Amino acid sequence: MLDFFTDSAIWKLRDEIERIGNEEKAALNRISAAIPGLTPSEVEIVQLILHGHKTSEICMMLGKEKGNITSQRTHIRAKLGLTDPRADLRSALIERIERQAQ
Repeated sequence: MLDFFTDSAIWKLRDEIERIGNEEKAALNRISAAIPGLTPSEVEIVQLILHGHKTSEICMMLGKEKGNITSQRTHIRAKLGLTDPRADLRSALIERIERQAQ
């Protein structure tokens, strides 16, 4: 299939894939630095929450049950120090990560 592309196009594609991978790794590192103690699964869920995905979407994307994702969201809230169950998790995550970046 790659025979269809020129060598230049293949190199550009590889560079773009590498750039995206590096951005992804940097984002995961920012999340882990801002909220110490997150498990790898919680970091993945935080990233999806930051992208605006709802619990039902996260369940589908990760192939996990709603109870599992809800439980992990509860753990994330605890690690953020959120005690009000009505507090918007996504907003709290954004605030924490932005504060950490300063």
